[in-house]
Amino acid sequence: MDRYFSLLKSSDNKNLNDAQHVMIGKMWLRKQLSGLGVLYLTSGGDTANKRIDWNIEKSH
Repeated sequence: MDRYFSLLKSSDNKNLNDAQHVMIGKMWLRKQLSGLGVLYLTSGGDTANKRIDWNIEKSH
């Protein structure tokens, strides 16, 4: 677990609640992915609409 805290570069990780950990992790992941190419963020609604437009069945 300490390995991940060091990646997040947060000095006081013991005081972060779960939601804060998730948000820090999401920001870190977005930064990493953006370094690989163009990153397009979307929502579940966007995904559902594209699935319907492209006639793709929901698989779950």
